[in-house]
Amino acid sequence: ATYNRRLGDGIDLLFGGGRQFFVPTTTIDDEGGSGSRTDGRDLRTEFQTKGYSYVYNTAGFNSLTRKSLPVLGLFERGHMEYEYDRPSDAGGEPSVTDMTLKAIDLLSAGHRKGSRGGPDRGYFLLVESGRIDHAHHEGNAFRALTDAQELDRAIGAATRAVDLRDTLIIVTADHSHVFNIAGYPMRPLNELPYPVPSYDPAFATLAGNGILDVAYDINLATGNVEPSTDAKGVPYTALVYGNGPGYRGAARVDPRIDSFPGRGGVIPTGPDHPAYFQESAVPMGSETHSAEEVAIYAIGPGSDLVRGTVKNTYIYRV
Repeated sequence: ATYNRRLGDGIDLLFGGGRQFFVPTTTIDDEGGSGSRTDGRDLRTEFQTKGYSYVYNTAGFNSLTRKSLPVLGLFERGHMEYEYDRPSDAGGEPSVTDMTLKAIDLLSAGHRKGSRGGPDRGYFLLVESGRIDHAHHEGNAFRALTDAQELDRAIGAATRAVDLRDTLIIVTADHSHVFNIAGYPMRPLNELPYPVPSYDPAFATLAGNGILDVAYDINLATGNVEPSTDAKGVPYTALVYGNGPGYRGAARVDPRIDSFPGRGGVIPTGPDHPAYFQESAVPMGSETHSAEEVAIYAIGPGSDLVRGTVKNTYIYRV
């Protein structure tokens, strides 16, 4: 009686974190954490009473078959792990790609609520790689980029898993961040299509394929490729934030020897370290969103309608 009545008898599949919001405060959940519901309701049990298969770890996830629908999968008490941290998760949890492929397989079966007793009417699946956003708020480009790479893998896997003659895939974002590339950083030496006769030795081994290193450019006076510097001759990273936890509050130093505490209080060994906070211009506990327009991509039937600059509600119309 407390959910959106437009959903009828419920949706077919839910994968993600947030288990605490399904479990009462008086109960310890599947992985030893406490719930946060103050109304005493255990929604895991309520879902199962309604016929849902409930899973909470990789083993349960892997056991799901097309006959398991409808499914509720809650793999973390709070947020899912970042992709970089996921292999060390105690309970084990699927990746965004794993969940995307499993969802497509289960929803393609034609055993869903809407198709029972009649022809398969297709399905709608929403996949969000929400931790990209969280890493940016932390000022941690390393995790933002590794999670973005995982989303890219999920998109590629989805395009191969469906029939693009009858399935439309749309990829977009709900907002941007005050995150940008600074200066005119060159690509790594081994990716340049032309010879570079003179360069700083470190340019040959750019960390993080260059994007997680300091910015390198050609010194026009000497012709040597070397770190770009600020007005005081101090190098800066290729990636920066307009605001956030990375505000140093002191005179700038070379990022490669910067002892500013990073994620979890860890002192990074350089800008490519997983704990590194890229520098920000304004001190804030959490980096903010920005107002720039975001991209929208589409493939499949109807994708020709996605072009130019559109209002966000236009995506629903497509």
